[in-house]
Amino acid sequence: MAKHLVLLCSKFHSELQALDRRELPPEEVELRTFSGNCERVSPLLDLLPEDVDPSGYETIDVVSGPCVSRLPETSDIEYGHHGTDLCFDVLVNPTTTRWYASRGYYMATPGWIRNWRSEIEPWGFDRETIREFFAPLEGGVLMLDTGVDDEASAHLAEFAEHVGRPSSTLPVGTDYLELFLAGIFLGRKLASRERAHSTERLRDQRVLSNYAMGLDFLRQLSATLSEREVVDFLIETFTMLFGPRKIRYLEAGSVPPGEVDAEYGEDGFRLPVRSGDEFFGVIRVEGLAFPEYRDRYLSVALGLLDVAGLAIANARRYETIRGLADTDGLTGVPNRRSFDEFLSKAWTRHAVDGKQMAILLVDVDYFKAYNDTYGHVMGDHCLRTIAEAIGRDCLRPSDLLARYGGEEFGVILVEADEEAAFEVAERIRRRIEDLEMEHEASDVSEAITVSIGLAAQVPGESRDPVDLVRRADEALYEAKEAGRNRTWRAR
Repeated sequence: MAKHLVLLCSKFHSELQALDRRELPPEEVELRTFSGNCERVSPLLDLLPEDVDPSGYETIDVVSGPCVSRLPETSDIEYGHHGTDLCFDVLVNPTTTRWYASRGYYMATPGWIRNWRSEIEPWGFDRETIREFFAPLEGGVLMLDTGVDDEASAHLAEFAEHVGRPSSTLPVGTDYLELFLAGIFLGRKLASRERAHSTERLRDQRVLSNYAMGLDFLRQLSATLSEREVVDFLIETFTMLFGPRKIRYLEAGSVPPGEVDAEYGEDGFRLPVRSGDEFFGVIRVEGLAFPEYRDRYLSVALGLLDVAGLAIANARRYETIRGLADTDGLTGVPNRRSFDEFLSKAWTRHAVDGKQMAILLVDVDYFKAYNDTYGHVMGDHCLRTIAEAIGRDCLRPSDLLARYGGEEFGVILVEADEEAAFEVAERIRRRIEDLEMEHEASDVSEAITVSIGLAAQVPGESRDPVDLVRRADEALYEAKEAGRNRTWRAR
């Protein structure tokens, strides 16, 4: 029977079964689940399955959120509690989950999603009130997909439809979970080794100490959000652990064909950095401070690189999803969130340098009538065409075009006074006319036209950029009242 028991909520049962357990040998550590209840806080012993006899283990470690209130007090068994603020922090680094939470995502695991009906039943919502509850969550429902449930996507679609929010999936796999649990087990194993005083055990302790240190660094590594940060942290870690004379990282595109595979020398090594089938680069370590420990260092390095590859893959996925989160799905230009963030930064910068900036609000004239006449497919095509024309032909690289809402686009012009902004606005208006997109339902032209509201000022003249947007919106209203297909300056 294994000496160590690690307990995780039953919602992660499938993930535990999927682990390859390279660092969690079954003969030494047993992984089991307890029946946690998200709606109630209970002592651990009230949650354990009946077939779990705590007296049969030397140590018992519990991984949970707030559902476990206390651990048993006994001198015979060492208990440990590894608490997380959010249960799915065991699947992906907390920095990532906080990023999604801050942007209005409701996150869930495949185990929760599979049983979503019974999970939400204690909430006491009916269909209408649960949709009201979820309405403020702009990001919608995000499933952290561990790849253990083939029906997870179908369950996700059912839940998202029930709460009336969009759904998306972030592939996370089970590597981070295995790292998390391995860190607990290796910490126990290291503590056990520390209690022994033989020479052999002390030598093994040095290896485990390095490994535990590496795992601790890797948890920090997994929290980085860019590939460059991962590589820099990896180099820093290798330098700290191995004290080499020289260390170098080559990205995949710079690696000569003959140097892709691992290579071992007497006082160093070259190792590839991968995640699954993805190859990211190689790291070369030369001139180890203690070459007699090369094999031990190599073992540690291989463990570090497994997670480094995962961290790089996660960083790339993060950049991809962040781009999707900041982009309008229909037109491909930045969305309202990007507009607000860009405006805030430009406002702060211009408040310091004292330069003017301007906002244009561009509205497609009689767009509802266009949709009613030509259909929503053509309406979508119209918006995409307008966005492409403005972005390609009318703006500088430093300016921003965003989908502001519906048939309305927002343009932020940096370092632009009112006259310069007016010239840009008229260039946009004429460019849309030149598209000659038929609009027989328009009262102002036989083709698509736009009305534009313009406002410009030095940010120091007002403490809130919302004032600039408000003035541009009022100018847009006046442009429409004056007959549309024109640019109107804010008063």
